Amino acid sequence: MASFLDLPNEVVMYILAHTDVSDVLNLRKTCRRCFLLSHERPIWEAVLQAQSKHLPVPHFINSRSGRLDVRSGDLETLATSVHATATSWLRPHRPAQSLQPDVSPHHPGYTYSPRVRSIQDFHMLLDRWLVVVFQDSCYEIWDLYPLDENTGDPGLSRKGTWAWRTLKPACKLQEEIYGHCLSSAACIDPEDDTIILALSSQPVTTILGIDPTSSELEPKIIASIANGPFSTHIIRAIDPTSKVLVFSFSNTLHFWNWPTESYWQVEIEDVEDEVYTMVLSAHFLTPHHLICVQTHTVDLLTLEFLAEVSDTPVSKAKKTLQPDMLNFRGQRNVPLTQFPYPNVSMNMRGAMFSEPRTTYSGDTQTVTSTFLAYDVLRGLFHFAVEARLPHSPTSTPPLTTRGSPSLPLDMNVTLLASHYMAQFANVTSGQTHPARSGHTPGSRGFISTCALGSQGKRGVWVERHRSSMGRSVFGFATNNHWSESNAETGGNAVGPSGIQQNHIQGRCIHEVENSYDLRDDLTHCALSEITGTVVIGTRRGELRVLE
Repeated sequence: MASFLDLPNEVVMYILAHTDVSDVLNLRKTCRRCFLLSHERPIWEAVLQAQSKHLPVPHFINSRSGRLDVRSGDLETLATSVHATATSWLRPHRPAQSLQPDVSPHHPGYTYSPRVRSIQDFHMLLDRWLVVVFQDSCYEIWDLYPLDENTGDPGLSRKGTWAWRTLKPACKLQEEIYGHCLSSAACIDPEDDTIILALSSQPVTTILGIDPTSSELEPKIIASIANGPFSTHIIRAIDPTSKVLVFSFSNTLHFWNWPTESYWQVEIEDVEDEVYTMVLSAHFLTPHHLICVQTHTVDLLTLEFLAEVSDTPVSKAKKTLQPDMLNFRGQRNVPLTQFPYPNVSMNMRGAMFSEPRTTYSGDTQTVTSTFLAYDVLRGLFHFAVEARLPHSPTSTPPLTTRGSPSLPLDMNVTLLASHYMAQFANVTSGQTHPARSGHTPGSRGFISTCALGSQGKRGVWVERHRSSMGRSVFGFATNNHWSESNAETGGNAVGPSGIQQNHIQGRCIHEVENSYDLRDDLTHCALSEITGTVVIGTRRGELRVLE
């Protein structure tokens, strides 16, 4: 009878390429032939391609040219690391480790103090760089990649040493000039892979350029503007391609193009006059299309006016612009596609986006993104946004900052899954009247913060327990969304809104012991989706890492 080892090498390699990572590693221990074949590059390229369909992998793996730049041994290391993270990251994590800046003579003038310092924002970039902005105009940049045990360089090997390094712990802007930080936004500049960080305070908004791989401490000031028109506004989004910064105040958006010193104003109409709504979060799907999450609606704006932007900067001088120096282009009415939430009672309080993905089919491009939104009382909701746009196959790139932007052919917003907390109470005769909020007591407590991975395949949220001071961190994978009724009826669950939907199957990965000190509340969290590393921030400004 023929055995497995009687098969030709090509057939054995094809089988190994479609086998689980752990089985490939076990098979190589059986004989010399399997040992040699299991190291072949095509096997691990195929394994990584299969993993990328349902697991987060580095972005360069999705292109053949990107994979060719990686050595064969590194491909195997990456595939085994992705597999190890997938099997372990939803298990209870080790006790949280406190992140404290590594103060050294290379950072003169910086002294770390455990005093209370309020966190303004977390920004996770490329699943590696964590930018922490504090309200006292100080920011820190952390490298969350482990150090390889052989080379000592940052990498994704699970055998590496998890030594989190502070790259920029001493970047405290002059508080007497920049004031109290009110909001911020961060992104990666695709031209040179530097970090663009925008900080807004009462007197000034500043855009900084930071090279995370450089030993230089001082950031480069790209642009700054005295906050005349933006003094009470919140930074919502930044696009490095069109070089536009987006502010919001209530349901009004301001767009500032810093190279040309131009800005525009857009007011989004309320879905209902009697319902107050405001912009909670915004994200660029393309340089000309902005998705906005409001308290009661999801909106897609086509920014036709950005076609007016010239590629030539007005001035290269590094100066703080005064309000009267801005080129106000007026208030604009833009094409708007608006979707109310499937349940009108939803009253969102925050949202986190994944990075958009674009696919092309003939003369159409489809841009998709997901976002995680939470209603403090009602729970957590995972949505998908899909916009179909016209595309000319002859244009390269398909969408630039110049030219007339494309109006969407259609847009869909889908509720993928939900995690319900309190629900609306159905009051019948003889029953006690519910609380003033009109909700039931809820099964757990309430949500204080959440984070979604850049690829939208993993997420975390923080719950404050009801009737206690306990806090829990939950993690979930989107491929684990499930329906309680699937096992019994084969259908989808029906939520309080009357629509069929799946449940977010979260697992508790970290418990914080009861503390009556409100400064121990978990107010911020960030997720490195590829490594499964979670960073949480407390009200007192302490940073803790879970791995």
